[in-house]
Amino acid sequence: MRHVSYKAVDIKYPQNWNNQVAVARLAVETAKPNKRSEIIEKYQNVWACLKSELAKVFYGKCWYTEAPQAGTDTDVDHFRPKKAVKGVKNPATRAPHPGYWWQAFDPTNFRYSCIVANRRRRDLETGRVGGKADDFPLWEEKKRAWKPQDDCNKEQQLQLTPLNR
Repeated sequence: MRHVSYKAVDIKYPQNWNNQVAVARLAVETAKPNKRSEIIEKYQNVWACLKSELAKVFYGKCWYTEAPQAGTDTDVDHFRPKKAVKGVKNPATRAPHPGYWWQAFDPTNFRYSCIVANRRRRDLETGRVGGKADDFPLWEEKKRAWKPQDDCNKEQQLQLTPLNR
């Protein structure tokens, strides 16, 4: 995988984008935990409007597959899943991971992605399931961030990201 040089401050944001982010963040931060997913979806334009800017960073290629995305459907993926983390439960409470909801509107968590790499799907011939969806495996589960105060930089993810060397 080739390295992608990306600094969120270098992309061109729409007018009033920071105001939209502030409103969305406040809404999700003050929401009851069972309402966060609904609020995140309500404000999905915050990341969707950046798709063309994120595409420019890697010359129109999917950040995961490096495949050119001309004429195909694409997503703005959240590298750390925003609403849930598949198969991860709190060791003490057995509650499922709530997702990295505090990073839902953080452009450093956004990746330009093809839908094949990003969305969960099942191959009709083989039955194999693929796509990143809400998977986010780590080398050491005990280092996983569970709340905004936790340091995500301590996580060592198993999934490749073109932002790491």
